[in-house]
Amino acid sequence: MICEGDQVARTECKPLPEFTASDIERFWSRVAKRGREDCWIWQGTTNRSGYGLMAVGSRKPYRIIRAHRIAYLLDHGKDPGSLLVCHTCDNPPCVNPFHLWLGDIGANIRDAATKGRIQSGDDHHSRRHPENSARGERQGRSKLKEGDIVAIRSLHETGHWSYPELAAKFGVDKAHICLIVHRKTWRHVA
Repeated sequence: MICEGDQVARTECKPLPEFTASDIERFWSRVAKRGREDCWIWQGTTNRSGYGLMAVGSRKPYRIIRAHRIAYLLDHGKDPGSLLVCHTCDNPPCVNPFHLWLGDIGANIRDAATKGRIQSGDDHHSRRHPENSARGERQGRSKLKEGDIVAIRSLHETGHWSYPELAAKFGVDKAHICLIVHRKTWRHVA
């Protein structure tokens, strides 16, 4: 299962705990409810991104859970599990159950792109300011240097070197050689 939150995305998600009547009362006491179409703003603790947080359980061990996940569980009676609880309103502190829907990471990204909240293509900052992007050997993990890229493309153009041969010569995967030759990677190298 993939877990949403401030944790690394690869961590396992535990099922949400059982909520006592006291937990439920404490939760809703921290919500500024308005009309069905309006955002219901979480009045308790939030993280840096503005999502509401609530500690659930006894003093030790207690769990910190995002408030919109709790709101979804309380209203729908269903633990979101590995799915994300997404907002139709795009307002992180909102816990209005009518604004919440379940989706996977792909659905959440598509929703954000549709609403113009994700920069892509020509609008992306790396395209507008390539001088600020760590590319090629500047990004730190590269086995290859710009001179190697020029050599790989030149050798391939001769017709005497195959992808596997170039991969063995330069110590990288043949798929990487293909991406270099077709300028899918290292595009900034002439």
